Amino acid sequence: MKKLLSILATTTLVISAPLSVIACGKTRPEVNDEFDYQKLLNEFLMTATNIFNQNLQDDFSDIYFLSKSDAEDQFLEFNFEEAWESLSDSGNKEYKLPKDHPEFFKISSILKSKADIQKIRAEAQKEILQNVNYKAILKDGKNPFTSNIEVEEITLVEKYSDKDQRILGIEYNLSTVLEHLDAKQNFQISTINYKSSITIFEDIDTAEIFKQGAEKTDEIITSDKYSNSFNFFSNNGNEEAINKNISQLSNFKELFEEEIKGDIKKELDNEKIDFETNNIKFTTNKGWNCITDQTSSGGTNYYFSQKTEWANKVKKALRLGGDEIDTLANNNSLYNPADVSKELVEYLKTDTESSKYINTFNLWHRYHKAFVIKLEQKVKNKKINLKEEMNTSFQRRLIGLHGYQVGGINLVYTPNFGNQISLELPEQFIVNKQYTTFDNTQELYNEWLRVNFLFQREFLGFTQKDSSISEEDYDYTYEFKKPKEFDVEIVPGESYKLSDFFKPIYEQTFEKIKNSNLANGVDKPEDYINSLNFFHRPGYFKVNKEGYIFMFENDGNLIEINSVMTYWTESYYEFPNQGKGFLFFHTLFRDDIKVLEYGDSKTTMRIVN
Repeated sequence: MKKLLSILATTTLVISAPLSVIACGKTRPEVNDEFDYQKLLNEFLMTATNIFNQNLQDDFSDIYFLSKSDAEDQFLEFNFEEAWESLSDSGNKEYKLPKDHPEFFKISSILKSKADIQKIRAEAQKEILQNVNYKAILKDGKNPFTSNIEVEEITLVEKYSDKDQRILGIEYNLSTVLEHLDAKQNFQISTINYKSSITIFEDIDTAEIFKQGAEKTDEIITSDKYSNSFNFFSNNGNEEAINKNISQLSNFKELFEEEIKGDIKKELDNEKIDFETNNIKFTTNKGWNCITDQTSSGGTNYYFSQKTEWANKVKKALRLGGDEIDTLANNNSLYNPADVSKELVEYLKTDTESSKYINTFNLWHRYHKAFVIKLEQKVKNKKINLKEEMNTSFQRRLIGLHGYQVGGINLVYTPNFGNQISLELPEQFIVNKQYTTFDNTQELYNEWLRVNFLFQREFLGFTQKDSSISEEDYDYTYEFKKPKEFDVEIVPGESYKLSDFFKPIYEQTFEKIKNSNLANGVDKPEDYINSLNFFHRPGYFKVNKEGYIFMFENDGNLIEINSVMTYWTESYYEFPNQGKGFLFFHTLFRDDIKVLEYGDSKTTMRIVN
């Protein structure tokens, strides 16, 4: 195992498959200090919740809007007048039904008859049980959906009360229990929920207006005219950051207001309807984010001890910074050792604008890798024609595809008599296309290299050294100053958790290179660096009397050779072992000093005053 990982570690600038996938025969990841259980649990719960919610959303999609007559025809247990009377008797516009109320029993029966738990279990079998990352969290490796679906709450809502135009809302909360293991591998359960509503119209014509409005909205948003038009411009490779800020990034609301709603109104040919988009909200699902990456099977390895042209240029850039870094960044392809596919090589003969390592060709390749990305299947289910266009300069700037459920769109209807009726439509599914802000992906990649080099030069302490010293006399030891957040005295021979010391330095480095004078600085370094990894996954360190750092794995094994890598993305592993295996950077593989045992010897890293 260690031999395999050592071979993988030596690649200097590569993009590879996630390290978590390289299992070397193991089917369960080790649970130890380097393993961020809470983050994995959150991801597991998000995946399970998305499976639960998406399936139930499909199950209930045909009864989101119903006329009174349709509801009573479909569900023999339901009676509109009896439900309305229960609401009226409460004296409020909303009435949470007690679980022993006759209406609760009737509506629960309807909801349970529509919910298909077997379909949910089947999808979990594929999406959760076949994911090696979840092995450490599953009880006996079994399906976590062991319980039935329960109805937690039902609330009757008066949405409109005019005579012969009454509208009854039925808001419901369904739940199920997941079985899994806690951080100490003990049995634990978690409850997940699905919340939605059914709207029942007394007036058949009003019901039809809202049903047609929902259908036409879905039809036009997923049409060829608009489905490829939702986009945003960003160089960020961190899908979590993108998801968090998508409401500000996406042009969806603007496009809906300026064009889409006009087309819907024209199709419906009804001057009495309009739309409200003040409460637009985006939610995503695990596997709906797809960012371009380039897998690598190896390539040339670059070591610190080598006298190659590349190694010499890297050392010079570490020592001098400035223009030397820009020179390396602008000539990256000559030195980058990562392998590329034969198909990509052929494609790049016709595309001279794109980088070998960040490009639209690789994006679409990854999009079709169903075992990694679930976006394609969702797009097919929605019958969206997502166009794989790579012909123009603008189309080649595409670096990401991001799927979202969009809620908060209200259809507003003004009847001939009475007040306006405003009701939220069912959620829509869209794909936001992410384009780089640069003219092409080669420029993006050059900047990615420049920012990573700036970051590592600052992080590793080279900006604090005297650059006038000749190369022969220059000390390339990585030097770190104790951060103020690490408020304990460092005693030679004592053990200290790696993340406690290095995470504050990592975070401070962003601020130091922002808008600094270091080769013109960086406006948004977080767009290009989202995690850091010390290879071999060290857990703690010791120093000797001279301050030299010795790193150890959690099992106590001393690490002979190490390297620092910065990544375009992040993963659920705990800092500083976050590497997810997409685009990552390190200067050179430090083989010039091998550490055989803890003692008085020098290492490649040192704590200085």
